[in-house]
Amino acid sequence: MEELDKNVEGGGETAIRKPPMKERLENFWYHYKWHSLVALFLIITVLVCSLQMCTRTSYDIYITYAGYREVKRTAVAGGSPYGEMVGSLERITGDLDGDGETNVSLRTLFIPSEEERELLLSENENLEINEALVTEDRKTLDSEIVFGDNYVYFLSESLFLEYEDRYDGGLFLSLSELGKNTEGVKFASDNGNAVYLSSLKISSLPVLCDLPDDTVVCMRNLSEVSQVFGKAQNEENYRRGLSVIEAIFSFE
Repeated sequence: MEELDKNVEGGGETAIRKPPMKERLENFWYHYKWHSLVALFLIITVLVCSLQMCTRTSYDIYITYAGYREVKRTAVAGGSPYGEMVGSLERITGDLDGDGETNVSLRTLFIPSEEERELLLSENENLEINEALVTEDRKTLDSEIVFGDNYVYFLSESLFLEYEDRYDGGLFLSLSELGKNTEGVKFASDNGNAVYLSSLKISSLPVLCDLPDDTVVCMRNLSEVSQVFGKAQNEENYRRGLSVIEAIFSFE
């Protein structure tokens, strides 16, 4: 039975038909369809962004390893080399953002030189090198090492010398000028822009101990671009990078 509203006019009663719910909804959708869709889209966007903010990992430092040894993410004997390397780096860095947790973001890139390819093939003649992956990793490093969030690098000596030559020694910070805990370390260049990992005590840590002896540790300078675009964040990442380099030198 349809709902009726009673309207008293001049002592009489007039029955007013109230439309069914379905009809009212159809009428609302006809007039406010786009308003409703926009509102729904905004609500979903806010919910998704809020969820991402709550679940996103806050990293203390961004570090890159690039060289001719692959750091595999697949599990081997209960743990992955990648995960173990992250664990070793977290032992060094500590909590840099004050949130009570230590989280290191590690990027690994496989970029062998021609000589290093020959070395790898001599160790394993059945080795197949994914050339597409090498090319992609090279492009990533070329871009990141100038514009990225990463300031602390573990590089093969060949890559380090290549970038030193390409940027006339201006890309990396002189670690010898830090003047703290550098006694006994072996620098990889006359300007002190890199130090051999094997001369540092951190070289005894899991996975770091397996990296080639000519792996170097270096830190890139703040570029002019970094000081213009995203200046505050870049300066914070640079400051944390300095803290990590000091922690590397003082590690016991």
